[in-house]
Amino acid sequence: MMKKTGKKAARKWVLFSFWMTAAGVLPGQIRALAAESLQAGSGPAEMFRAAELPAELAYSDSLHDFTLEIEGQLDIFQTEDTGSASSSNWEENRAVSQYGTDGLTVRGDSHMTDTTIFQADGSSQVNEFASQFQYENGVLLRTAVLPFPGSSSLEISPTEYLDLELPDSACVTEISKEAAENGTAVYHLDLNAAAITEENAHILKHVLHENYQINWAENPEYGFEAGFDEASLQVILDGQGAPLSIRADYIVNAVVQDGFKASGTTVFHFSPGSDENQSGFTVEQLEAIKASLGIPAGKQLEIQQSEPYYWEAGERWLIQVDFYENGNYAAGAAFDRDTLEICANIYMYAG
Repeated sequence: MMKKTGKKAARKWVLFSFWMTAAGVLPGQIRALAAESLQAGSGPAEMFRAAELPAELAYSDSLHDFTLEIEGQLDIFQTEDTGSASSSNWEENRAVSQYGTDGLTVRGDSHMTDTTIFQADGSSQVNEFASQFQYENGVLLRTAVLPFPGSSSLEISPTEYLDLELPDSACVTEISKEAAENGTAVYHLDLNAAAITEENAHILKHVLHENYQINWAENPEYGFEAGFDEASLQVILDGQGAPLSIRADYIVNAVVQDGFKASGTTVFHFSPGSDENQSGFTVEQLEAIKASLGIPAGKQLEIQQSEPYYWEAGERWLIQVDFYENGNYAAGAAFDRDTLEICANIYMYAG
């Protein structure tokens, strides 16, 4: 492995230890595995320098219609002492169709909690941001729910909007691979942060929430540094070579109005399949919803589901479900997206 010194090396070792532990390898085994792979060339973990990415990491052909869940956490630290510290946690759900084509369509929702702690008195301020979005025909439509309602549109190409390729091989310094349970394979990629650019970063361009932007252009006048200071990836593939999850750990130079550094982790979870009901309730869940509205079991009704929307009064995401009988409204209500609790707009079935 390339020699590193100081705090960065220590942080890399901690991250690598965590990954190996998560895959079922104890931290104390790491040096033994590394020594074994260097002596024998193969073993429980194969470690090699990347002249080019292994063919099995070219997983994009397996991505077409799928669900993408993104979970992120970052800590913001300013180059100057501002008397406060900020952190953000967010999650985003995307139903993706026709990935890798000009017909790409995506719809979903995003929610972020931003917390600022003031060092002077230990008080804190919490802000929430929530939105729904849809991408189709090269146009991104976004509707803000929190903190204020609003909408915006942006023309952007499919590859710019969603690029899930791994960074180019020129960015990769070392790779380790190990077999995990159920035929899955776990890859750990150590990246040369100085080699990562806007053109070759690919999936790394999506590690930040939409409220932040990676600063790709250095500006000494304002003290804005560019790109990544550190970056590493963990890629888990299933037995057919399709991605299950991709985890990015990083330190990046970002910007909103002012420049700042952010240290964080973003995990991309992949699930197969994406259809018109992906953001709505399943058939089984709809049967439970029918029962809660007093609709007899086996009763055949037309069903309409809304897109998930944030209910500010109840602080939860809802889906409106409406039932029609012979073209007439028969029953409906807004249900909690996660718990199926009936919450608002209640109209019980009267027969």
